[in-house]
This record gives sequence, structure tokens and C-alpha cells, in this order.
Amino acid sequence: MTDVYELDGAALRELPAAHDYLQRVLGFPDWYGKNLDALFDLLTEISRETILWISDADAVEPRLLRTILDAEDADPYLTVILSEDAADEASTPDDDYRPDDE
Repeated sequence: MTDVYELDGAALRELPAAHDYLQRVLGFPDWYGKNLDALFDLLTEISRETILWISDADAVEPRLLRTILDAEDADPYLTVILSEDAADEASTPDDDYRPDDE
């Protein structure tokens, strides 16, 4: 069974609030250090298939995003899926478009 967590990128914009949010959503222990090193440590200790789906990924604080992606590289059980805003996700290519029409 795979654990899937949907994370709101807007809630990951500022580091102090992001750590509180991650602790609550991901169920981190009370002793979570609320810093990037502690986040990396907890994410790389995951021992079951886990997906972090981050919406509005462009809003995530860059160092935090880098830490999450580095943890994905280090932990074979962790998969990170980044999505942009809903408007981008909802857009679809024009079925009538042909490159020769330009």
C-alpha cells in the first residue's frame, strides 16, 4: 500500500509555517527539529512507498523544495510529484491546432 500526501505549495512558502504544516500533515513526531536538516532526515527514513503530491509547486520556498527533492533522490520509497497551479493543469492542447497552420 502506498501512502499519498497532498501538500499545498502555498502553505510551504515561508519556512517556519511550512515546518508546522509538514509536521501536522505528514505526522512528524513532536521532537521534529523544524529545520531543513531534520526534514531531510525524516523524509529519508521513510520505509514504505510514499508519494508527496505538491500542488502550486512554484510557491514553495526554494531551499525547502530542494531539500524535499534531495530526499527523494536519497530514499527509494519516496516519490515527489510537483504540479503547478490549477489553471495550468486544466489547460489542454487545442485539438484543431496544426503546426502548418501558422
